[in-house]
Amino acid sequence: MKHLQNTPWARMISSAALTTGLVASLLAGSVMAAPQNSSLASVVADTTTENQGVPRLVRFSGVVKDSAGAVPSGDVTLTFSLDEQKNGGSPLWSETQTVQLSKDGRYTVLLGFASADGLPRDLFMTNRARWVAVQPGIAGMNELPRVLLVGVPYAIKAADAETLGGLPASAFLLANTASPSTAAPAADSASTTAPVPPASTVTGTGTTDYIPIWTGTSTLGNSSLFQTGSGSTAKVGIGTTTPATTLDVKGGSTVRGTLTMTSTGTATATSGKNSQPVFFTASAFNSTSKSATNETFQWQSEPAGNDTASPSGTLNLLFGSGSSKTAETGLSIAPNGQISFALGQTFPTNKVVTTLNSLTGNVSLAAGSNITITPSGNTLTIASTGSLTVTHDATLTGSGTTTSPLGIAIPMTLSGNSGNAIVQGVNANGDGVVGTSGAGDGVNGNSSVINKSGVYGSSSANGGYGVFGRNAVDGSTGFLGKVAIGGACTITTAGDLACTGSKSAVVPVDHGTRQVALYAIESPQNWFEDFGSGQLANGSATIQLEGLFAQTVNTGVNYHVYLTPNGDCKGLYVTAKTQTSFRVHELGKGTSNVAFDYRIVAERKGYEQIRMADTSRAFDQNRLKAVVHHLKETKK
Repeated sequence: MKHLQNTPWARMISSAALTTGLVASLLAGSVMAAPQNSSLASVVADTTTENQGVPRLVRFSGVVKDSAGAVPSGDVTLTFSLDEQKNGGSPLWSETQTVQLSKDGRYTVLLGFASADGLPRDLFMTNRARWVAVQPGIAGMNELPRVLLVGVPYAIKAADAETLGGLPASAFLLANTASPSTAAPAADSASTTAPVPPASTVTGTGTTDYIPIWTGTSTLGNSSLFQTGSGSTAKVGIGTTTPATTLDVKGGSTVRGTLTMTSTGTATATSGKNSQPVFFTASAFNSTSKSATNETFQWQSEPAGNDTASPSGTLNLLFGSGSSKTAETGLSIAPNGQISFALGQTFPTNKVVTTLNSLTGNVSLAAGSNITITPSGNTLTIASTGSLTVTHDATLTGSGTTTSPLGIAIPMTLSGNSGNAIVQGVNANGDGVVGTSGAGDGVNGNSSVINKSGVYGSSSANGGYGVFGRNAVDGSTGFLGKVAIGGACTITTAGDLACTGSKSAVVPVDHGTRQVALYAIESPQNWFEDFGSGQLANGSATIQLEGLFAQTVNTGVNYHVYLTPNGDCKGLYVTAKTQTSFRVHELGKGTSNVAFDYRIVAERKGYEQIRMADTSRAFDQNRLKAVVHHLKETKK
């Protein structure tokens, strides 16, 4: 303290020591700014104001120069603020003053001078650091380095004089003290918990009924939560200022966990308790009342078997229109997944027919239907006035059979004379008609009418099949078409077509008035051929095989080339046959430039080893006779 002797600061302390209360009130607010960089801040109590306690003003000095070190001319506007952090953060207090700089850029101001009450009292009550920030009002200049305010030792001690054990006197007031004469005696200090000091003053702006949110370390503002009423009548809105229920959310909601609709109470032996309901409300305009009405569906879990050894529950659907209370619709789901419907539900009932050999009326098997047919004999006849319609998930079962995966199994023949299809399958997601048999035919169709098909298949899907046949046992014949008693064609699972007759293309002639058959050339081996033209140049030419054709044949083995000259020459021959080309020469080392045509024949790739394959089994006469006999019996 030696360096303070004979200074104004020392003389002020000496005069203030006349009374303890004066020292406390004078020095409690006295702090000093620690020098930093080129800014020097000195803080002393301003004593110009009389009889008003310690003035809330802080004397602050600093230097302002631009980035080039030059002092700005004229009056300069400076914005001063107090912060808790050395860098960044939101200011706790700020004000703007206009100062005149000295030749070396120095200035001195009283912080708080721009306000009638000076600096807020609570700025120095939190025992936290305070930094002074200075922002010159000059374009292009950044905030100057912040300066840390530090306490003067005697001022710290003086400030402690205003407290008792570090707490303000207000902390020791009793809540209901009326007067000193009626105050309760002080409690034993050994059993009394020290009271919590009052919180620091918070600032900010807000709107009535909005639940606040901290917008800074000591400032508040409006959140998105709005509350009306209080207690049991309180309603909170998120995104709305007119909440209709206890919690009203305007906008989407995301639940990252289990959403539980608890029961409305605890069951007793007298009655069970429903779950809290879930409502779905639509709005519809009523032409009679000329107003919109709410149409509300309600899902809720309801007790079943209350006060039994096996209590359970159901999930029920309720409905209410307008102001009407929701009521049971009759639709409920049991714990095992079974669904109960309201009375009068238009689901068809099961139909059981013990004997049926003639159908003269219309029978429609809709979803969920079941009809069992046990005909007398083995034929169900559908008259011209009758029809049988089967949907995809109905069950049509014959005597002694089981239901197929598609829900239809018919071990009998359906016949009719209505002129329409007897069996027609339409399925938007799978096969129209599927026939599966372990001993006989999967699907057998016979028609005796000209231009009518025994089996007709049509597919409108990409990659679909009009008629698909497959032998899953030996992988041989998948389709057998019987044209007449003496002829037949088969299509194997490998896609090979074999016929006892000829294979022809039917081509229109005579302007479409007639059609003639052009017969395919048959060969004991599977060949592909191609044609082309070329021309010699000085007695020779190289012919490249067409790329796509070369991919379909095996030119790695011997292939054949046939040449036809298109002019006079000594003759032509072929050499240098490779997988991609061959060379043509004129005989006798001729040098002509004659044009020529060629034909190339090569073995089909993948069929090189097949020659005159045996098809005896596919066209076994006994097998064909059995098929024909079956067709005749079916026709009867």
